[in-house]
Amino acid sequence: MRTIVSLAALALGAMPIAAHAATADAAPNTAACAYDSLSAGERQNLQARTFDRMMRGADEEASTPSRSAIDAVIANARANCLQRYGWSPALSGLSHEFAALSLARDSFRRMLTDQGVSVEVLEAYHRAHRGEFGRELTAPQQAAFTAELEATRWAANDPSDSAIEVAVGYLRILNDLDRCDHVFAVALAANQSRPVQTAAR
Repeated sequence: MRTIVSLAALALGAMPIAAHAATADAAPNTAACAYDSLSAGERQNLQARTFDRMMRGADEEASTPSRSAIDAVIANARANCLQRYGWSPALSGLSHEFAALSLARDSFRRMLTDQGVSVEVLEAYHRAHRGEFGRELTAPQQAAFTAELEATRWAANDPSDSAIEVAVGYLRILNDLDRCDHVFAVALAANQSRPVQTAAR
């Protein structure tokens, strides 16, 4: 089993360039706009390709598409958000980050579910402790999270060390999504206090 850093790199770099079905008209003016503008097919394609790479344990340098591939897809998805809401460069970058994190979350969620792990237990823990984490979990926070998991029936079978590692990585992604969403909301409020200009594509 690959490390969390390697799995996250695969998840963030596995999106192929594909035809985009724009849905930004239905996407709200939030950090999730670019992600919500991805078609269902794009998301499914990402999940399938990323899951396959994780299972095969392929060498990242040799088999993972460059970061520019996923950046291109997200940029395409967020283009209508930029034009519709007149975002600043900071807001655009935050929505891009939120989309990349969301795609990684989706890949981890599928991997955990396929291992018989109750993702709901992990997400409930995250909700119960929202706001307590920084950019990284401290050693005591990680130990408390692991102990809580071990005290619940969060996995169909006795979880392996690798499953616990992936669960910790999933919690980190959820925390990063919270952080990104909060920073976007603060930046949006500041942006709306100034005259709105149409963002350059």
